[in-house]
Amino acid sequence: MFNPLFILIQNLAISSEETGYFVLIAFLLLLSGLISGSEVAFLSLRPADKDELKKDNSKTAEMTRDLIQKPQELLATILIANNFLNFGIVISLSKFINEAIPFDDGNWWHFFAKILVITFIIVLFGEVMPKVYATKNRLVFAKLMTRPLVAIGALPPFSWLKSFLVKGTKIIRKYAHKKGVKLS
Repeated sequence: MFNPLFILIQNLAISSEETGYFVLIAFLLLLSGLISGSEVAFLSLRPADKDELKKDNSKTAEMTRDLIQKPQELLATILIANNFLNFGIVISLSKFINEAIPFDDGNWWHFFAKILVITFIIVLFGEVMPKVYATKNRLVFAKLMTRPLVAIGALPPFSWLKSFLVKGTKIIRKYAHKKGVKLS
């Protein structure tokens, strides 16, 4: 009989390879959380927050104001970076689970259980918790993530993908407008 808890307890002696995967997963989840939180932080800035940014003469505040002026580019950068990070998390977590808990390859529910675990971890630690924190600390979080987002948005292939996504969106909006379709 298969008992996942028993197998997990048996395999608590984690190898150095598994430790490496665990550290990598934690790092990728941290980055994903920061990127996800920045989406909420930037897009929920209130007029009072924007006024505070105008009064702030720091380079970070200036860069933050510039990002806010280009919401499509900002959102494209966030979405592309987060997708890359989540892809890395899925691969690393899948490998970690395979190493830590040996599953029989023939059972479909093992695959399903792995998908549920990976999805739960990404949604909780890479999406929900960071967005809750960023909602409560939107201006601080936006300023914290301004320089990393500017850097990510300037790096190839992110810059290429961002440009492609923004231009593609403009083409779709233009076409929809001609057809009388209203897009939000």
